[in-house]
Amino acid sequence: MLRTSVIIPSLERPILFKNLLDFLLQQTMRPYEVIVINHFFDRKLKTYEDIVKQYRKVIRIKHIINHSSLLARSYNLGIKASRRDIVLFLDDDVVLDRNLIEEHTKTYIKDPRVCGVQGSVIDIQEEDLKLPSWKRRYPWRKPFSGLEKYAFALTRTFRDIYLGKDDETLLRSGGNMSIRRSIISNFLVDENNVKCLGFEIELTLKILNANPQCVFRYNRKARVYHLKYPKGASRPWDFKSAYNYGKAILHNVFKFKNYLKPKGINIDIALEELFRTAYCIKRANTKPLALMLGERLGVAIGLGCSLIKNIARGYEQKPTSFKAITLTFDDGYLSVYEKALPTLETYDLKGAVFLISKLINGFFEGQRLLNLKHLKELIRKEWEVASHTRTHRKLVHLSTKEKAIEIIRSKDDLERELSINVQTFAYPYGAYDYASMFIAGKFYMFARTVYPGINYLDSWIGYNRYALKGTVVREKNIRRVKNEIKKVKDNGGWLILVFHNIADSVQEIPPDNIKRCWITYRRFREIIETIVESGIPVKTFNEIIFKKT
Repeated sequence: MLRTSVIIPSLERPILFKNLLDFLLQQTMRPYEVIVINHFFDRKLKTYEDIVKQYRKVIRIKHIINHSSLLARSYNLGIKASRRDIVLFLDDDVVLDRNLIEEHTKTYIKDPRVCGVQGSVIDIQEEDLKLPSWKRRYPWRKPFSGLEKYAFALTRTFRDIYLGKDDETLLRSGGNMSIRRSIISNFLVDENNVKCLGFEIELTLKILNANPQCVFRYNRKARVYHLKYPKGASRPWDFKSAYNYGKAILHNVFKFKNYLKPKGINIDIALEELFRTAYCIKRANTKPLALMLGERLGVAIGLGCSLIKNIARGYEQKPTSFKAITLTFDDGYLSVYEKALPTLETYDLKGAVFLISKLINGFFEGQRLLNLKHLKELIRKEWEVASHTRTHRKLVHLSTKEKAIEIIRSKDDLERELSINVQTFAYPYGAYDYASMFIAGKFYMFARTVYPGINYLDSWIGYNRYALKGTVVREKNIRRVKNEIKKVKDNGGWLILVFHNIADSVQEIPPDNIKRCWITYRRFREIIETIVESGIPVKTFNEIIFKKT
């Protein structure tokens, strides 16, 4: 029979911790041990020690003191101290179903491939529990409430990922999740993530990257009820905290501030981000009083400013002094080396080649692909090498685990073989969903689609960077591509052109070219000459990221 170690980080909430111990004693399958971790500066540390001493008579308890202020360190200390088959993580402010541990254990027994289980977390509003309302003492900070998670991690719009088959998932809530100790003992929570925001999914992706055979399941019957306690780390409760979180949000918004020339646009983007934040909070069904009021205020401000902006100049055409074109070549055909490289060298231009990492020096759709010698030569000539998954499978048709393996392992393969840092990713067939976007966002700086259009300022702010527009160039859409180049010249913006195979003549182009997107060498030269004549700078993604001239 599998036995369970329960890890509970707790801070200044001894009463809730004591209640949690009572719930654990009432379980149909009791835990083998309980590990509680406190910070050394906890003002109620003595109370915790008394509670532990009292309950040691009926349950095995380890009490560990964390001598740092890092929550991640608390998790890591608990992981190292655990001794049983399953490590169950619980928050201290939860109410447990009597069969919680039994349901977690059943999931592992039912499927030996399971490495982790995400239980159900049901939020209970503090009004329902008649807890004292700290929020009413600080009405002025309501517009800031809940925004910290948006500043440092993805909102629940991205984090609530239940994709794939048979409830396969990514771990998303440390308040009720379990992992096999044989797996978790080889991994630790990233202590650079100071507040552990989104650490659950990062941990899942690390495990999947090293153990692709692992499966993570969501068990709806393994339920806990989360008390919406008013003084939580993710809900600022004093003016100083609210101000600092507000600053962090704006810092995130202005990450690429060097491109924001007119000062008025800064304010415009900031307000738009706040509006999106409020909308995501609304989608998350997180409804304590402060969030409701803050959300309504944020939505009102965002909608009003968006309305004024749209009336004043329209949404799509955003004049900006920043102009750039990026030339990308998908799949890594040999014609990139034989035809594109000499042509671009003539004009002192560089491109970015997106590779299927398992098909290097192989064939794709009957055509020869680049080998390592070609790629090293491209890198020497300052071309960028980017990821296009391992096997070019359509990500939207894959399970969450398969998505993670395709996206992460491709980066690992390229970095190992070519000794480079891969920063950019392209979705095969341009198809993506929230799960693909989230995983790409954890490992890359940019991700590109094949949705046509020009990228304006807000396209590379925040998580829009993982759905960049890319205009596919094929033999019969040259006029349209030239019009896009003219728009960038006149109005500014970032145009990403997507090439595939370059054929010698029209006769070589396949009949289904709408799907395969080939172009003749004559047409390719015509596009490059149009770009050179326009005077628009041609930059790789790395030059955009690191602002190289």
